[in-house]
Amino acid sequence: MDHRQHPRFPVLFSSSFSSANLVRGEGNVVDLSGRGCRIFSQTEVKVGTTLQLAIHVSKQDEPIQVTQAVVRWYRDRAFGLEFMSLAPDSWSRLQQKVKELERQRRQGHWGTTQADAWALLGLHRYLLRADSNSSPVSASLAWAQAAKIYCA
Repeated sequence: MDHRQHPRFPVLFSSSFSSANLVRGEGNVVDLSGRGCRIFSQTEVKVGTTLQLAIHVSKQDEPIQVTQAVVRWYRDRAFGLEFMSLAPDSWSRLQQKVKELERQRRQGHWGTTQADAWALLGLHRYLLRADSNSSPVSASLAWAQAAKIYCA
């Protein structure tokens, strides 16, 4: 069970990141909270690296600038960041975005990525039992230049 202090919200925002002469890359933010995020990227990063991060939440607005974020884990072209420092304006905009996502969740939008996946699998199993004429379900997960197809 996931016991986080700050709830994560499924999103899809583009991002760019860099560290002092070590790494530079782009990726997709797929989970966001008030204190961190998960990014899918073709760029490999090392656990413990401090990054600067720009999260592009829309084409109209300036990106949210995270001046210091620490890589907490890296696995399968994805990594988790903990936000350590943001400019006051970026901090305010991040909190505003998280509150907006929280409102959407309460109004019946999807929950976390993991909870959504389990819900969809459960609905599919129910459909198979309730309707013997139902066809198989398939889906694909795509990020950066990678993709994976799931069939049930």
